[in-house]
Amino acid sequence: MVTTRFAPSPTGDPHIGNIRTALFAYLFAKHEGGEFLLRIEDTDQKRYDEKSLQTIKDVLTWLKIEPENLENPMIQSKRLDIYKKEAMRLLEQRDAYVCNCSKERLDELRQTQAKSGKPTGYDGHCRDLNLDFKDGCVIRMKVPNEKIVFQDLIRDEVSFDPSTIDDQIILKSDGFPTYHLAHVVDDNEMQVTHVIRSEEWLPSTPKHIILNKMLGFRQVRYAHVPVILSPSGGKLSKRDGAVGILSFLHHGYLPEALINYMALLGWNPKTNEEFFTLKDLEERFDLKNVNKAGAIFDQKKLDNINRAHLLVLLGDKDRLMTLIDEQSAEFLKKIDRELPSGQSVKDVLLELIVPRIDKLDEFSNHLEIFVKKPNLDETILVFRKSTKENTLIALNEFTQKAGEIPGEDWIFDQIKALMEAVVEQKNLSNGDVFWPIRYALSGMEKSPPPEEIATILGKQETLERISRAVEALQ
Repeated sequence: MVTTRFAPSPTGDPHIGNIRTALFAYLFAKHEGGEFLLRIEDTDQKRYDEKSLQTIKDVLTWLKIEPENLENPMIQSKRLDIYKKEAMRLLEQRDAYVCNCSKERLDELRQTQAKSGKPTGYDGHCRDLNLDFKDGCVIRMKVPNEKIVFQDLIRDEVSFDPSTIDDQIILKSDGFPTYHLAHVVDDNEMQVTHVIRSEEWLPSTPKHIILNKMLGFRQVRYAHVPVILSPSGGKLSKRDGAVGILSFLHHGYLPEALINYMALLGWNPKTNEEFFTLKDLEERFDLKNVNKAGAIFDQKKLDNINRAHLLVLLGDKDRLMTLIDEQSAEFLKKIDRELPSGQSVKDVLLELIVPRIDKLDEFSNHLEIFVKKPNLDETILVFRKSTKENTLIALNEFTQKAGEIPGEDWIFDQIKALMEAVVEQKNLSNGDVFWPIRYALSGMEKSPPPEEIATILGKQETLERISRAVEALQ
């Protein structure tokens, strides 16, 4: 059975690169009918953040890509004796050795190598000294002098010359293992079959293949996914989107939209499609269609995908109400009433605003025109191709005729027909009439159509706002 894993380090909020890798591991496992597991790699105690573990779980739950062992993940810091035992086994097999090189010697070695233009790495100084393991010492793996060749599921055949692989530390002087030993031991115990991770780990893969062989473990299959790049092609920064994944939640992105977008950061569906549900992705994801080249983070594309998922969400207004900000939700509940058309104000507002936003944190801005009377600028109130005189004629005529409409007929079609009648009967242009009414009601140059705003405001509030506009012009 296929088994994949997500193995984050709890050193802060997971970012989009971490979670994109988790998503690929999840999708591959589900597509193959396998298992997706969680492991917490907390051996870097200096950077450990105790809140991070819960954040990782919360993110996976929010995105609905939950590992089978979410509530009981493997935690490396609780397994130190196991790693030490395996390191000692490698010592006994003479596949590893004790090193007592000081930090000063190693720093000097790296500086000398760098100055001479050589790759930096350990020079094997302690390799044949047969030192005893004691406090202050580390254990290094003994890399054999043989070429390493393997098939990467994304990058095809990859090979490494042994001269480029140094004798990596596998057990540190504080008793904690390095990533190299710990993850190989853990993957074996968890029966992981496929390791899906960032391409930054590609140069370390020969060491992991060697360790698997030394320990007698089954070799896993590797897939190194491309990095996510900034729009300029460089390293992704916080300004470009390299922020904690939960910030996308706080800015009003839907989890299904983020899943959809992250899948397209490297995976190619081989069609022009861009809208996918999680179920779609589980059925269609294939590592063969993951690109080798870096994926460009495109904020506009993310916004467009989120907007598409928001439109789908209009079919589930109960869920939509739980996702908009609390203040907006309370206001919608407070003003909700049945309109003459039989629709509720709440539903009409949702249908009016949601198609005009990219993400839910923009909802309150659009709702504001219904919450408070707008501040009007008389220079904007007059359409650029109109006159003050024509604007007053339009507003006064609309007010008079609107007063004659019974409350039960105060609906979109009637209000729009009334504005059209003013245009025709007073020999005015659409701009003479529609523009000042829209601005009088919203205080915005870009807003929903005036008949939609007026329907939601109600007859009395509409006429009060137009009266204020007339006063501003007089």
